[in-house]
Amino acid sequence: MNRAQIYTRYIAGAVVFSLFTILNHYHKELLPRLPDEVILAISIVALIWVSYWLMRHELDVDNLKYQFLTIATHKFRTPLTAIKWITESLAKEITHDDKINYLRQLDVSVNRIMEVVDILTGLARFDHKMQYAYETAWLRQMIDVALDKYVPNYKEKNISFSITADPEIPLVVLDKRKIQFVIDTLFENAIRYSPVGSKIDVILHNDGEYVILTVKDAGFGMTRKDISNLFRRFWRSEDSKRAFPDGMGLALAMSHEIMKKHGGRIWAESKGKNLGTSFFLKLRIADVKPKKVTLNKVEGI
Repeated sequence: MNRAQIYTRYIAGAVVFSLFTILNHYHKELLPRLPDEVILAISIVALIWVSYWLMRHELDVDNLKYQFLTIATHKFRTPLTAIKWITESLAKEITHDDKINYLRQLDVSVNRIMEVVDILTGLARFDHKMQYAYETAWLRQMIDVALDKYVPNYKEKNISFSITADPEIPLVVLDKRKIQFVIDTLFENAIRYSPVGSKIDVILHNDGEYVILTVKDAGFGMTRKDISNLFRRFWRSEDSKRAFPDGMGLALAMSHEIMKKHGGRIWAESKGKNLGTSFFLKLRIADVKPKKVTLNKVEGI
């Protein structure tokens, strides 16, 4: 529950009790006068009701803080431990090839820390009013950027991509940096949760008012309960926690907020466990002439 909801409940309780008291004392023709004991009982019930909601909110906040600190500590500890081990190894007399290998591992660990910092920075910004710089862009080009970024990830798992687009995909209105984050999140998750040797389908569809991006994987799928909680901060399904315990459960929550600011939508669908998941991204079309896509389908990227 957010702060506004708490204040609303508190004010509602106070208003109801105040109105009841006024009616009881000044409008006898509308409400028969009740004994003071009844008034006191109603007052106590109202206070208990408000106190309950306030206490539950505080417990929820404390729980979220604990989850956040636990996850963030784990996310930082793993790469920092690797960096410490690598720097100690580099201080010893080692071969040139070993040094190159250690430096590569060091680069990976530093990148992992930077990713965590980026997520935490983004989360901090979402808790305040974040500025959006809207422009027009080709969604297809942003898909290519995401694909290039994750080449090592999907090649390591021998995952192929099938990209299908409608003949005419118009420009969309967006904050390029923030929507790139959303697209990157969808691709990263699809690659992470897809089995080795599987295929990820990427579809661009023009429905006349919006461009809809679909990213469909062959992962372990989700239940209805999973989907209903998917965009909550820090929430992760039991399957994802078992497979990848170091996740933070923040990227999709941030993506959901970004899409709301764009007047668009992000959602997921799954037929159930072990049946894969499809994510959908919906962005408003700009009022410009659409671009013709010469290549309709690309297989095995």
